[in-house]
Amino acid sequence: MSDSSSIFISRIQNLQVLDSFGDPVGKVRDVVVQPRFAGVSPRVKGLVVELFARRRIFIPMARIYAVAADQISISGVIDPRRFERRISEILVISELFDRTFKSPEGTTETVFDVAMSQTRVREWELSEVALREVQAKVRFGFAPKGRVRVLPWSAVGASLLTSEQNTDRKVAALADMKP
Repeated sequence: MSDSSSIFISRIQNLQVLDSFGDPVGKVRDVVVQPRFAGVSPRVKGLVVELFARRRIFIPMARIYAVAADQISISGVIDPRRFERRISEILVISELFDRTFKSPEGTTETVFDVAMSQTRVREWELSEVALREVQAKVRFGFAPKGRVRVLPWSAVGASLLTSEQNTDRKVAALADMKP
């Protein structure tokens, strides 16, 4: 089911970003997507990269020319302005990972990864979602992990974007914010 050109976002999280000279710029912290009209996968706009000075910047996907297993290479100059999320944008790692929703089969599932793939026009879009079935809590001992499956974005995307984010993830995001 998985497309050979798909890249799961958890694989690029914390990867080193190098400029065209091979010098390190920072590390990938999140992926910015913009939802489109119903039935169309969200477009990947760019990456949120944390500079070594602990400042996060935005690098558009048009500047990325190579994604390898151990690094991401960019071309051109970067804009050092601090990243600010717009209302219409979604941060995949911060907002979609750990999101729980009801599947069409009636089971409760959690998103633990999302894949992106490149289209013919060198544009990136979300293509697949990796889901894990939520198991009932066990009082003592370890609970078995739920069933894992990878579905195309078109099968679950609309219901996923309208579902609520896990409370633990919201609290963790608020803890990182400045007053």
